[in-house]
Amino acid sequence: MEHLKEEELAEAAAGRAPLVEGKMTAAAFIKAGLQIEDAQRRIRSELSSRVHVSADRSSEIQELRFSLLQKIKTFKKLQLTYMPGVSEIRAEDDARRDPNVPPPKAENIEIYLPSGLDDTQRRGASLRGANEAEAKLRQGQCSDALVALRAALYVQAHLIAWRNVNSAGQKSATRSATLLLRVKERIERAANKYRDAWKGLRKLKGAAFAAEVPGTATGGCEREDGARNEPTQAALNAVISWIWRVGKHTGAAELHDSVRVEWMKAGARVERWREEVALLREEAKRVMRSLVATQRDWTARATRRQTEDRALANGLRAYAQRQVDFHRRVAESFWADWSKPAKAAVAEFAAEDAALLRSLLEGVDVEVLESDNTVVGGAAGAGAGAGAGADETSETPQRKRRDDDDGEGGEQRRHKRRR
Repeated sequence: MEHLKEEELAEAAAGRAPLVEGKMTAAAFIKAGLQIEDAQRRIRSELSSRVHVSADRSSEIQELRFSLLQKIKTFKKLQLTYMPGVSEIRAEDDARRDPNVPPPKAENIEIYLPSGLDDTQRRGASLRGANEAEAKLRQGQCSDALVALRAALYVQAHLIAWRNVNSAGQKSATRSATLLLRVKERIERAANKYRDAWKGLRKLKGAAFAAEVPGTATGGCEREDGARNEPTQAALNAVISWIWRVGKHTGAAELHDSVRVEWMKAGARVERWREEVALLREEAKRVMRSLVATQRDWTARATRRQTEDRALANGLRAYAQRQVDFHRRVAESFWADWSKPAKAAVAEFAAEDAALLRSLLEGVDVEVLESDNTVVGGAAGAGAGAGAGADETSETPQRKRRDDDDGEGGEQRRHKRRR
């Protein structure tokens, strides 16, 4: 990335490239677009790999969509500088879109990188520096994806070998199957990333460039280890996939390095989880101590002020006792929530927001971003029909409750979400 910036600066200093008014280089602009593309690929992979999505994961996916829409909005503004002709292409595509079809979701929005345009559109819509920057970044993306793919395949081979030797019983087999499923998802994400990068590179560099960077041959994600049983004639005649012959790798040494890296990442995640648990436990203690201290303070206030007015004195004591009772009930409510079994707490959460989270996941609900009142959702278009209106109407009381965070109920909800 730094090398691309230095080249762009040298080209501009020599007068061989035009200077633009943007606050970043063309390489940084293209990198932002590739990051958006990665986020879109992540959401699509998450939705396609799971038949049933939990309530927590559904909410996280919707948050990813909100964040992605904000990034796409910022990227469109940058495109006016580095790809000034894209606005006309986008307007033409929007005009051809069927108005009765809901607008695309965040993960399916076209961002119009140079590789997404044909040769004629690319010549008139984007700067030459942006095209060259994307070609070089795409080539680096191919290399990174291959490294990640080989590492995931090595981890998969290690887990399978460990399972075959050490796993026994249904519980252990289920745990191993879950781990292998996660690794398989990583393999698919890395393979999809390589395919997208290779297709973009081929569009930018042409078919002649395919000899330098291999394409997506069938069987490219297969492991080079032998079969579990005795070798057959088909196995002896099998050709090792090209992904194991690209770049520099040393077989067993790379296997151990890949497993070591994954082990370190897993250890770091465990430590972060333990820290989070410790922080939550300490936070619960401090909340209860704060509520108890507040009760003591209001109990002392009940008789602190001396006055000859009997009605005023009774009112002050009554108000102080009311505050003591309020904070005691808040503390009891927190303790009741915190002492619930995990299964009961998850079931209660899922029952409260299951319909809303499911509609958000499917893109048939309407959400309004507070920053710029941007309407988000699969049914936000004119042709969404009565379903979108019903979803929006049904959500209004929940949104109103979320906005009203004053008083006892608001404080309880804030601490419940924090928990």
